Amino acid sequence: MKKVKIQNPEEKNNRELRYLLFFLTISLLFLIVLFWYYRPLNQDFLNIRFFVGENPGFELNTSLLTFGRIPPGSNSMREIRVYNEFKFPVRLETFVSPNLKDFVKVSPVFYIPSKNSTKISILVDVPHSAEFGNYSGYLSLRMRRK
Repeated sequence: MKKVKIQNPEEKNNRELRYLLFFLTISLLFLIVLFWYYRPLNQDFLNIRFFVGENPGFELNTSLLTFGRIPPGSNSMREIRVYNEFKFPVRLETFVSPNLKDFVKVSPVFYIPSKNSTKISILVDVPHSAEFGNYSGYLSLRMRRK
């Protein structure tokens, strides 16, 4: 005579629940590690200031990125150097404050090799229709693993 094992429905449900919890735990751990690995390594904000006026002029300042006075229809450029001091290559992402996005032009992404640097050009392009006045905002530099 052959023995037939009758399975308890609760036992089957418990086994399925254990498999589901195991899968969810592994998925959560994977996501935590992934987000930790790709989190920003460093983030800096550079204050930007310029004046729109009739005659061009310049301003020297070591604490913020200044472009001086720029007449409408003109532009001005500054360069900064960003260093990667990590032992691996990084991706540098740039973001301009919303109030300056129509004026400030900068490449959105740079790749910097390990223990190296790159030069970033920042252009302020003032349209003919710009109103005279003071303009200020920021440039965000966010460094991530490549």
